[in-house]
Amino acid sequence: MAGPGRRGVSCGELNGNSAGLGLAIAPHDDVRFVATEAKLTTAFVKRGLIGEHGISWLLPRIVGRGRALDLLLSARVITGTEAADYGLAQFVGPRADLLETTISYAHEMARNCSPHAMAALKRQMIEDEHRTPLDALLAADQATRESFTWCPSGREW
Repeated sequence: MAGPGRRGVSCGELNGNSAGLGLAIAPHDDVRFVATEAKLTTAFVKRGLIGEHGISWLLPRIVGRGRALDLLLSARVITGTEAADYGLAQFVGPRADLLETTISYAHEMARNCSPHAMAALKRQMIEDEHRTPLDALLAADQATRESFTWCPSGREW
């Protein structure tokens, strides 16, 4: 799990059922894949627990406050398709194909995307969350100028 505070990009896969802490870990991945057949639940309130592992902070930022409250307060079970519709996963597909799809996506990024640029973009998104639109634009312009020094050839990988 790379998560938002780390340089690397993390592709996560929910290929089966997930509840409680198992589901709380998934939103920390940068790109998430879920099996159509998967059944997911936060489960915390049904066990007399509060949200663990930062899910009460991260889930609203991914699916919106209303949906996060629904999932956390009701602990109802949703399908992989619903999870993708909510934005909890970016990709949904049959369990039988999910691992191959996830690995193929990761390989494509590794072949074609700059590790330095991906790390900078993740950092930029985190920092921009607390900026005004103008401050985000000005910071992006500065970061763009700095990015030209990463490698003289324009391709670092």
